[in-house]
Amino acid sequence: MFRRGFTGKELLGELQQILEDKSDGEELSDSSEEDYVLSCQERSSDDSHSSYEEVEESQSVVLIFKLPRCDNAINKTNNLESKCGVQENSISVSDFPWVALIRLLTRTYNPDANVRCVGVLINERYIITSSTCLQFLIKDVILGESEIGVDSWRTHDKVDIALLKLSHGVNFTDYIQPVCLPFDEFNYYEKKTTFYTAGWGSSSSEIKIVKSRMVECEDLSKYTICLDHVGKNTVCTGDEGAPVMYMNNDRWVLHGIVSSTFDKDGSPCAVNSPSTAVPITDDVLEWIVDHSKL
Repeated sequence: MFRRGFTGKELLGELQQILEDKSDGEELSDSSEEDYVLSCQERSSDDSHSSYEEVEESQSVVLIFKLPRCDNAINKTNNLESKCGVQENSISVSDFPWVALIRLLTRTYNPDANVRCVGVLINERYIITSSTCLQFLIKDVILGESEIGVDSWRTHDKVDIALLKLSHGVNFTDYIQPVCLPFDEFNYYEKKTTFYTAGWGSSSSEIKIVKSRMVECEDLSKYTICLDHVGKNTVCTGDEGAPVMYMNNDRWVLHGIVSSTFDKDGSPCAVNSPSTAVPITDDVLEWIVDHSKL
């Protein structure tokens, strides 16, 4: 499980595992009333032991870990904004500032082709989408009103997910924000939760919001979820890579990435059969975190 913030007892077991080399069998003190704050210092080359020390500051205990490098499990999620999944100020409820339009090009010359996918911003530099989109060439990514190039990309070896590294970092505004990843503090939803997907389909110039509920899949793989639309809007070709989201404590949390939009009769919109998505399971989340460091 991944958390960005910990307090009290729930932190202790996980911190104990982070320690690479405890000296003299020391243990973390157990106090449910104190808040723990993580810090990291890279140890000197002549110090062969990883260790930690506790420093009391006001109502908190600062745990300073001395490790070979500080881009380890303690702070490897530091690049994932704590202010995520928030629709700021006067922005319309139908606008999701982390949803990106990915403009694509065919691999053979076809100036009339209008191929596209959708992606979701998770930090200043990285977007998650469907690896299916990479059968085409990426022209650029549109976030807010900005057109941004893609520096490189990486695909997951088991599931239909890809990470795109933007050519430069973006500045967060009301219209460009990251979505929340499903770390433990956000990862809670009920069986009847309504999920939301946002995309443009194959030709629309306005974003379309699709509401859906999870239903049972014929494919029982843990890497597939099925979504039956609620209302008139459905996902269609061009919505591959779109985020499947839910609301948790006024924050939008990423639950999955749309992978297939086709209906059972082969038509390009999932009208009479569920669409499918790749859920952000713990191992997929770990992969995302490991490969999206700034």
